[in-house]
Amino acid sequence: MSKSVSNTVAIVVQRYGKDVVGGAEAHARILAEKLKNSLGYSVEVFTTTAKDYMTWANEYDPGTLEVDGITVHRFPVNRQRAKLFALYDRVIRRILRFSRRFKWLDFFSTGLEWLWIYFQGPVCPALVKTLHKKQGQYRKIIFFCYLYYPTLVASKGVEAKAILIPLAHDEPPFHFGIVRDLLRRMPRMIPNTEPEWDMIKRKLDPSSLPFSTPAGLGFDLAAPDMTNEVRPHIKDMVSRGDRFLLYLGRISAGKGVHELISWYQDWRQVEKSPPIKLVLAGHKESSVIIPNVSEISYLGFVSDAERDYLIQNCFALVNPSVYESLSMIVIEAIMAGKPVLARRQCEVFRFYSHFAPSVGLFGDGREFSEELLRQLDIGHEEAQSAIAVSKSWATARFSWDSILKIFKLQIEG
Repeated sequence: MSKSVSNTVAIVVQRYGKDVVGGAEAHARILAEKLKNSLGYSVEVFTTTAKDYMTWANEYDPGTLEVDGITVHRFPVNRQRAKLFALYDRVIRRILRFSRRFKWLDFFSTGLEWLWIYFQGPVCPALVKTLHKKQGQYRKIIFFCYLYYPTLVASKGVEAKAILIPLAHDEPPFHFGIVRDLLRRMPRMIPNTEPEWDMIKRKLDPSSLPFSTPAGLGFDLAAPDMTNEVRPHIKDMVSRGDRFLLYLGRISAGKGVHELISWYQDWRQVEKSPPIKLVLAGHKESSVIIPNVSEISYLGFVSDAERDYLIQNCFALVNPSVYESLSMIVIEAIMAGKPVLARRQCEVFRFYSHFAPSVGLFGDGREFSEELLRQLDIGHEEAQSAIAVSKSWATARFSWDSILKIFKLQIEG
């Protein structure tokens, strides 16, 4: 690397911290640490003082600090999520569906899209101003997530140094005109998976595609044993021999958790045995009601050690989300040799199931019951064969060696 070229990489992400729950945020934190510790880059993170993505309330102190050797610049959120955002969301989307039919309303549509972004939050102009002022100090600037103000606004004017990790899935905002413009502006892009890249390419001119190779995130197979850091009541659940279906992540309606709980309870009404519990772990949104019944356990936020312990000891992992660009937890479960039940409507999960036979798909409550019963009835040899094939694929596709080569090529190029 030339001495005249900066060895520092900037990362822009809407939230950052060890106690922040979210796939994009965990992805950014893990990548920042790998770029520093494995590739030798200096890394600086530009983020907000928010911890909760549902409100974007300012909870952290603004300023610069170090988090595990990473320099983190936190900026206050000027405009948090609008209190009536859910209402604005429904109204604006309906108007946009009408206005897009008429080319002469494009300007009006663009204004509504930006209004949606501002209502959603987090609006933090100080982040944008500081990043633009310091841009000459960075070799590349990696932007996480197409959906939020920090990426949409801060990426303007720094395209020559920009790398976008879009974290895109087929949701309504992905079809905004301002998102299409963002994708067209980006000279470099690192989608998480091949299905995500295929979806993005459909938005772009085939003759001017960005420099891009799907990567995702690597996973360390030999994690240290930190059982001593697991809370006693979680150990007790395992030591009793409780078999449980595990959901790990944000407990929200947007992740399909309402449907999962309902379908699981319907299954338990019919299948009294074997007694498979449903265990939910992660930050719960206030709109989600978890029934107070013995067969469903809510563990709340869990540490990394508890997360690994739960994966290692669950009967199977379930992900009912329709919208995923990677799903770290699904890959981790595959590598841990655990069956996975995943939502058929998610293109990424269909892609995984093609290579990983331990991933079973369901689309509704009936299919959920059928897949759970199939996993319970599968023979030992068949199950181990499916797990071996799945682990072999996941280890090759999501190895840190191959993924870091992609990032190094993008950063050096």
